[in-house]
Amino acid sequence: MQTPLRNVELDDVRDIHAHLEVLLRRFDADAVAACEATRMWEAVRGIARFGSAGTTLLARRVEDSASWKRTDARSAAEHLANLAGSSLSEAQQLLLTSKRVQKLALTAAAVRRGELSPGKLTRCDAAAAVPEAEARLLDGAGREDVFGCAGGVPAREGEEQAR
Repeated sequence: MQTPLRNVELDDVRDIHAHLEVLLRRFDADAVAACEATRMWEAVRGIARFGSAGTTLLARRVEDSASWKRTDARSAAEHLANLAGSSLSEAQQLLLTSKRVQKLALTAAAVRRGELSPGKLTRCDAAAAVPEAEARLLDGAGREDVFGCAGGVPAREGEEQAR
């Protein structure tokens, strides 16, 4: 039985942002003991993964809001690219992934748990669009590199299968 999601308010996210901002102002990588560097890196990487998960889940809602129409952007993807300082193609992929994840309950849950890196999510979301394959692909995604998570599912048109 799945637990219903509790809504997260903008203030909740702002509080975390403010806490991270303060922490990073104090942060000195050279002061981290060498024996703790890897664990520290993993923890910081985990924070980034959760942040990426949030932006992925929210991208389609930014498009739904039509806020981009009040900017110089010609599309929601261009607006997201401008906000993130990323390329248009990256923003387009983010929007596509956001829309796909909404329809894939197991994938969405894995994203919320921080189990999929952005690269794995992008690579696996198209393959997981086959409902029968979603659980198998997610299971493999935890053990394989970013290119292996397609798990034998053909790459998207125009992509070479990297192995």
